[in-house]
Amino acid sequence: MIKYMEALQLLGLRKTTTAVTEDPSQPGVKTKGSFVPKRVDETIVYFSLLLFGISTGQIQPSDLIKTSGNTKQYGYYSQIFAKIHLLGVKWQYGLAKACELVAAEIKAEEFKLLLMKLAQVLRLGEDLSTFLSQELQAVMHGYITTYERAMRSLDMLLEMYSTMMSTSSFLVASMALLTMISGGGDSSQLVVIVTLTILMGLASFVFMAYYLFPKDRIMIKEGHSDMVKIKKMLMMALGTAASIGISLSFLNILPIPLVIAIAGVPLILPGLLARKLDAKIRKLDDSYPSFARHLGDVYSTVGSLGQSLKSVLRSDFGILNTHIESMTNRVMSRIKIEDAFDLFSKDTGSVLISAGNDVMSNALVKGANMLQVGSRLSEITTKFLEIRKKRLQSAKAFESTIIIMHVLTLAVFSLINRLLNFLAQYFALQQSVGSEGAAILSIAAGDTTLMSMILSLLIVALSGVNAMALKVSQGGLFHTIWFNMGVLLGIGGVVVYGVDIFLDSMIGDILDITESLEASAGLGDA
Repeated sequence: MIKYMEALQLLGLRKTTTAVTEDPSQPGVKTKGSFVPKRVDETIVYFSLLLFGISTGQIQPSDLIKTSGNTKQYGYYSQIFAKIHLLGVKWQYGLAKACELVAAEIKAEEFKLLLMKLAQVLRLGEDLSTFLSQELQAVMHGYITTYERAMRSLDMLLEMYSTMMSTSSFLVASMALLTMISGGGDSSQLVVIVTLTILMGLASFVFMAYYLFPKDRIMIKEGHSDMVKIKKMLMMALGTAASIGISLSFLNILPIPLVIAIAGVPLILPGLLARKLDAKIRKLDDSYPSFARHLGDVYSTVGSLGQSLKSVLRSDFGILNTHIESMTNRVMSRIKIEDAFDLFSKDTGSVLISAGNDVMSNALVKGANMLQVGSRLSEITTKFLEIRKKRLQSAKAFESTIIIMHVLTLAVFSLINRLLNFLAQYFALQQSVGSEGAAILSIAAGDTTLMSMILSLLIVALSGVNAMALKVSQGGLFHTIWFNMGVLLGIGGVVVYGVDIFLDSMIGDILDITESLEASAGLGDA
């Protein structure tokens, strides 16, 4: 007989020198061939629902574990159950012993605990559906708790981000004054260093939040026609924006802030299409819980999927009705249940609907109690949608704060830049007038060209970082970031240009002092 540890090593559960990979769609640690979850996620919730759904069909434990291991949609969890079936059935260790052996090598605490409990239930011969129903409730509660805790941490981190951005403009203003007192020259580099440090600090906050907190994937992007269209339009928009920016900069017919604002406009179009697609997917998701409950209820009475779908179509599920009708036609054309649900998922492109359809199709094939499955699926999906809506509400408040801070920060930077131009004119004319005398402090304006370049860089960089911050708070489809980017570039460029125009019109007599000083110097010579 093969020793336990050798068996586990052959199954790939112990450390080996195998190359590591990582699932790009979700946060996790690297592992051999699959993603190992660090916390309770949506996948384990739906996998627990799958186990519960299949168990209501009163099937054998070996069939339950085999079916769960064959469903590849659940990645790491499916692989673990496939290894349990191989170890427990084909290698004849027994399912209970196999669950214990595999659980001993798993680092994910929640999943490890589930397997240990499952081993005891299998050994005692208790009812699996009752046990898995309780475990599903516990896993769902753990997921909700983890998600809400992550959202509270995210809110705190974003508040720190807002505070840091609000103080950055005053910090740069202080450094600009220090540069003037130092006499300019090499001290101007301090302003550059401080500005870059601030941008790096803001960016580090945002990217830390992006990689640490839930992203709320709502769409299956692979092969979706709308996503292909958005990606093509994005490439065109980026090319157009770059061409407009470079051309107008070389022609020098518009101020640089306006050039940046105009160059950001093409990015709004692909971002707007992504926002519309994001909203469409969310509407489909909103209609799915009632559809799942209704289908399970009708099927438990009728016993025919085709007739159940026809009955379901008498109700109104909004834009989901079109996809339900297509699925009904496929089922009536004798297409396999699994294929019909799979095509339904691909048509909608929703991650939530795809996960729910996978549970329902496997439950139907295994003769499960669809009344219970449909009811539990509807409850779980509704809870997912509720926490998503709470996140969007928080994102709306954060969005208003970011836009206000974006405007104020760039306005202050623009004001500082304009004042430095004024001081540069003043000190230059003071020297031309020929005033002499010993100066206690050597005061000189900083490099105005350098400050103008920093201001232009700041418009672009701050818009990019703020757009990413908004995306982190919103979750959902990532390509909506380009709408945020385009809008913030437009706002930033217009604000900086507007501040210059405002200062020229309101206090131009003070800022444009060249002629008055030259006239005074001429009269003095006469």
